[in-house]
Amino acid sequence: MEFPDLGEHCSVSSCKQLDFLPFKCDACNQIYCKKHYFYTSHDCKEAHSKNKLVPTCPLCNEPVPCKRNETVDFAVSRHIDEECSDDRAKKKRDSVYSNKCSLRGCKQKEAIPIICDCCRRNYCLKHRHPSDHKCENAETVKTGNMASKNAASAAIERMFNSKKQVSTDDQNSAARKLQGSLSEEEALQRALRMSLSNSAQTGEARASDKIQEEEDRMLAKAIAESERDYNANKGKCYVS
Repeated sequence: MEFPDLGEHCSVSSCKQLDFLPFKCDACNQIYCKKHYFYTSHDCKEAHSKNKLVPTCPLCNEPVPCKRNETVDFAVSRHIDEECSDDRAKKKRDSVYSNKCSLRGCKQKEAIPIICDCCRRNYCLKHRHPSDHKCENAETVKTGNMASKNAASAAIERMFNSKKQVSTDDQNSAARKLQGSLSEEEALQRALRMSLSNSAQTGEARASDKIQEEEDRMLAKAIAESERDYNANKGKCYVS
């Protein structure tokens, strides 16, 4: 008499034996018979997660502990990159982490250079800010930026004053040319005719004034944004 629903078949393709007391592998969770329930018997692919053997480093021959669910290859590779005492491993680490912190007493090295924007020296992540390594040039850079800003403001003021002076000189010169050798009445009539002819150009002059005002506004906005960026970025370092 057969019982088709009783027991389970072995998961090994070459076996498939019906076992009434099957075994479940605690690594791959497959069902096996008594003959194939060992890890080595069914070539379990997850056996490494249950393997408690401690691998040995091929360079320094020291035991390498594995974390839970960590492969042996990954553990050995991590050991070589971080802890191995062999000269070959040390040379590799020194070639990668060659950017030593410039702060006296700090031996930290980074894989990429972190240059202070004020003193142009290399520092680690912990000491990258000017306040962390007591940067001597931070105040000098701040003073230089303020001087540049003041010089720019003075240049803009001189430009505006120069335009006003040129406009006044042009008006005086035009008045002298208009007077010339004419009598006062003739000069007045000529001035009226010129005023009428210039009225047609008033619209263009106003448009030109608006353009000039817009340019002045944009220039003032650019200076304000530059000052705001400086205040936001002061005390920061940049990774090059």
